[in-house]
Amino acid sequence: MSDFEEEMNEKNEIEEVMEELEKTENSAWTSVDLYYKGVHIKKSIPANIKIEVLMETIDKYLEAGFKPSWNDKTNGDHKEPPKPLQRPCNHEGCQGTQTFRQGVSKKTGKPWKAWFCDLSEEHADFIK
Repeated sequence: MSDFEEEMNEKNEIEEVMEELEKTENSAWTSVDLYYKGVHIKKSIPANIKIEVLMETIDKYLEAGFKPSWNDKTNGDHKEPPKPLQRPCNHEGCQGTQTFRQGVSKKTGKPWKAWFCDLSEEHADFIK
């Protein structure tokens, strides 16, 4: 069997699985992001899909040459997390550096944002 024939067979298998998915009687749909040779493809699937069918579908796509969104070729140089935001401490006489942080209060459940100084805990500037 030639490479072309194998590729067409794999494509037909994927289409058969997707046809089965589309027969699902549910109006709620979700999507899966796929990448092939640098091309982004968003495929809609039923939201109530059985996990076994979804796993089979993903395996078929991977066998056909699609790559997950986190592969090195897709993401390129975007492997490093962003550097934290920093600024000189704005408290008089302090030579420290403030770093921006945000989170959710464990006590109140409310979100917070603040600049924290690396030299003094008292030099925290909360943003309202």
